[in-house]
Amino acid sequence: MKINFLIITICVIIIVGFTIGTYIILNDKPNSAILKNNNSSLDHFTVTPTPTDAIIDYNTTLDMPPNDFVINHINWSEYTNLEQGYVYLDRIEGPTDTIPHKFIEIQILTEVKNTSNSSLIRSELSGVAFEVRNIYGPNSDIHILGTKDGAATWDITLYPYESNAH
Repeated sequence: MKINFLIITICVIIIVGFTIGTYIILNDKPNSAILKNNNSSLDHFTVTPTPTDAIIDYNTTLDMPPNDFVINHINWSEYTNLEQGYVYLDRIEGPTDTIPHKFIEIQILTEVKNTSNSSLIRSELSGVAFEVRNIYGPNSDIHILGTKDGAATWDITLYPYESNAH
């Protein structure tokens, strides 16, 4: 009788342990950060943090979203002096003398409506560049070209891993 009670107790403990373990595994949420862009939703882009000592292979971690996605997730209404632009060039480049790994190069052209205030135009082009950086990530070389009557007149550049527009 004592042996049957002992076997039943062990079976119950194993079943409860298995149930709790399964529950924990199935309900575990990954530690991820969601990229947010001002006034637009990029909720399906997730970035999983990596340990600081991890080795990153920059040649295999480049994701290129579709051009329409990029253009449609820029808040063009915020830039009153710019027409909605288009992706002129997007490609994977590198390595180069200054960047020792592959990176994404992107050029977006936009027509400038009003050219009377050059500093305002540069500010708006910089805003577009930072929105594009939020989409492509820090490993991107971004060029936003402001055109007037089809001729490139302004050029704002964000180099990979830099936060200053040039």
